[in-house]
Amino acid sequence: MALALSNLLENALDFSPDLSEIRIELQEEAQQIHLSVQDAGLGVPDFAVPRLGERFFKTPRPEGSSRSQKVGSGLGLSIVQSIVRLHGGQLILRNTSPGFRAEMILPK
Repeated sequence: MALALSNLLENALDFSPDLSEIRIELQEEAQQIHLSVQDAGLGVPDFAVPRLGERFFKTPRPEGSSRSQKVGSGLGLSIVQSIVRLHGGQLILRNTSPGFRAEMILPK
C-alpha cells in the first residue's frame, strides 16, 4: 500500500503546477476505506482516462513544470491498480476540473 500511495503522490507532483496544492483524503465507512489523492493540474485528456492503469501507457507532463522533462515508464498507475486489486479494492481515476483525482477504495 505504501508503494501505491507513493506512486499516486508522484503522479500528482508530476502533473501539477509547481507550488500547487495536492490534497490527500482518507474516509472511513462501515465496510470500506477511501484514500484519494487530488492534484490541481490540467487533468488528463478525456480519451486517455480509460487507458490509465494500462501498462506502458503514458501521458505527457505539462509544459512549464519543473518536472516536465521527467519521463515516466507508464507503469505507476498499473502498479497501483494491481496492488489495489490484490487487496480486494478498486481504483477510480477521474478528471475533476481543475485537476485529477485518484481514489483507492479498499475493504476494511
